[in-house]
Amino acid sequence: MRTGLRSTLALIFVVFSLLYIVFAVSVDQNRMIGDQEGWDPGSRAVPVALGVLMLVLSIYIFTREQREPPEEPSDTRDAGARKLVVLALVVCLFYVLLFRIIGFILVTATLLFTLSFFSRKGDLLFRDVPVYGLGLFAAVSFTLLVYTAGRLATRWMFYFGRQLSIPLLGNNLFRAGAAMLIAAGLIAAMLVLSRGLKKSERWKDVRNVLVVTTATTEILYLVFKQIFTVDLVGGLVFW
Repeated sequence: MRTGLRSTLALIFVVFSLLYIVFAVSVDQNRMIGDQEGWDPGSRAVPVALGVLMLVLSIYIFTREQREPPEEPSDTRDAGARKLVVLALVVCLFYVLLFRIIGFILVTATLLFTLSFFSRKGDLLFRDVPVYGLGLFAAVSFTLLVYTAGRLATRWMFYFGRQLSIPLLGNNLFRAGAAMLIAAGLIAAMLVLSRGLKKSERWKDVRNVLVVTTATTEILYLVFKQIFTVDLVGGLVFW
């Protein structure tokens, strides 16, 4: 059995995902008051779904790595793998402990950017920390911008839908679709404005990870909040 960088990380995430699912199932189950149609799957839905998603992806990556030919042994690669394993455990622990304090948007964006950034690097090096810090700040800020734009748009749509008696504007699926289009437009505009970064290998990676972070966080938010009306923890994002 191979114990390379990616397979080792995948195995760690398999274990973590199982523990996280157990933790998610053990938390109190709350539902929205006034949910007459039963759309709210409860407060456990998001953490359980994230745990299952991480578990499925981790198992897929681990099994795929076992089918590939073994790589040449490398002390440098092994050292990088060990550091990334520790980083993954710390970040995942951070996610579990601070989910309710910091809130879904901020903690999810931080988790996704951190793991994606250093996984692309294949190691945890001090020289990458300044770029990581700037990239994380940009990713979280841009994710908040996309979230805020979609949030304001859906609130105004709901308000005008009630005032003007237009049921479509109050439909969760319609408003989620509108927010998705707004997010796609903002991401496209960001890609156009930052196209000069493609010339730099270092900042091109940051740009790509930023897009993945923002898009994934926004999709998860829209699916659970707008469509299934799950009461996600706002934390520091109070609006």
